Amino acid sequence: MLGNNVPALPNNAIKGLTVQEAEPNDTIFQGNTVGIGTGTGQDSSASITGTIQTVADYDYYKVYLKPGDIISILVTGGANDIALLDPMGRELQGSQIDVRRR
Repeated sequence: MLGNNVPALPNNAIKGLTVQEAEPNDTIFQGNTVGIGTGTGQDSSASITGTIQTVADYDYYKVYLKPGDIISILVTGGANDIALLDPMGRELQGSQIDVRRR
């Protein structure tokens, strides 16, 4: 999520170098919070492992970014696309946008 008012990370935020997804995380509201960033209590990077259960499965994750923060995402495996959404669910950047721009 982007914005000038970066909320405090919840106590159950996923942190660390390697994390495993936790279901349910199939909607923007259920997304797993991943504590990456430059704020207090945040890690600079994380490796997230998830499983796509069906072709209709979507996995959502939340990151809290501040102006100037940079995010880089690498997807391996069977995921077809990835997107960075704003708090309202609008796509800011993603693999589908990248394909349309070419």
